[in-house]
Amino acid sequence: HGKEMLAKNKPDIRKISYYGNPLTNDATHGDTSLLTGEHRSSYGHNIWPQQHLPGLESTFMELGTTIFS
Repeated sequence: HGKEMLAKNKPDIRKISYYGNPLTNDATHGDTSLLTGEHRSSYGHNIWPQQHLPGLESTFMELGTTIFS
């Protein structure tokens, strides 16, 4: 989760941050040993709020592919 602050020692609890891999939903590509290594936080699976934002996944992934290309 994000650690954004509004002011000194006052967390921004009303802000929502979304972190995701814009190129793949599974950065491990099946290699679960990556989930236990030093950079395991970089290898989590994307989680999509389909019920509340049904178009987020496709739009996010399309944008990531466009930028990467």
